[in-house]
Amino acid sequence: MTQTMNDPTAVQERTELQIREGNPEEAITTLEFECASIAAEPPSEHKSRLLQLLGLARRAIGDITRSRDAYETALHAARACDSKAEEARALNGLAIASHLSGDLDEADAQYSAAAKLAALTGELRLTGMIEQNRGVIANMVGDLQKARTRYKVALTAFQMTRDAQGQGWALTNMGMVNYDLGDPDEAFKAFDNAWIAATEANDRSLQASVITNRARTLIMQGRLDEASAQLEEAFAIVRSSGYEVLEADATRLLATITLQTGHPRTALGMLDFVLQVARSAPDQLLTAEALRDRAECLKELGDTEGAVGSLTESAACFADLGAKKKEDEVLQRLSELN
Repeated sequence: MTQTMNDPTAVQERTELQIREGNPEEAITTLEFECASIAAEPPSEHKSRLLQLLGLARRAIGDITRSRDAYETALHAARACDSKAEEARALNGLAIASHLSGDLDEADAQYSAAAKLAALTGELRLTGMIEQNRGVIANMVGDLQKARTRYKVALTAFQMTRDAQGQGWALTNMGMVNYDLGDPDEAFKAFDNAWIAATEANDRSLQASVITNRARTLIMQGRLDEASAQLEEAFAIVRSSGYEVLEADATRLLATITLQTGHPRTALGMLDFVLQVARSAPDQLLTAEALRDRAECLKELGDTEGAVGSLTESAACFADLGAKKKEDEVLQRLSELN
């Protein structure tokens, strides 16, 4: 039977596909229209799910503030219709917004509440999503073993539910943590498997993230030409899909390469774009990293005062995130300048 856009399932499936295939702006237009058309209706699981998708689409374009708003409204709708499963999903989306904005205590509380509801309702895929997201926080604060354990639990949940998209996200995160734990072979194996999963899921943002994280690892190995080639592939995806935060992340890495190859002023211009996007989102981690890298450019250009200012602000951002190791690294650089 042919489904129309008035069919709730059709709306959800179409907008999910638009987000995966790199058309989040189209999804936002559809979802805003649909949400407005049912605004006067009683709270329902369908209303909560549409608002969650709106939050996801807005996060995809880097609008974290309005993403949070959509998830909060979705949470109210889920609670009003007493849907524990949708409440858990909305809490997970809210936690991601809190995490990206730098409020890790709030994110942890929201993830914990979401995890309890997911277990209560038997939502295995959602459990995987939450474990993965909590792994990201563990990684950020420097507990790499805990991060890897959470990623493994998430991967198992996604494998059990045959969720290629979830497997791709868990595997690309495992690639980064494996490298940080001193196992580059396992890191690149994870990236290879993440790419296979991302291709199967036909998820453009996931594909870009896999490529960007592989490039990040290549830069740490000093393989700059290979990293540059990877970043060009990432840019081809994000610039045609409206993923501005992903573009900014890839641009930050390109600025790192540009600085290392002797062009600090060009790199500085790239980082100005990164900071504009990161602060607008807001994405606290990307802001902290860009400020740290900006200081290196200013140092190379002889602007010690500007470098000190950028490092001071970067250290404060890392401190807010609880990223103690990164904060200490920045403070060490700062002491070397003073």
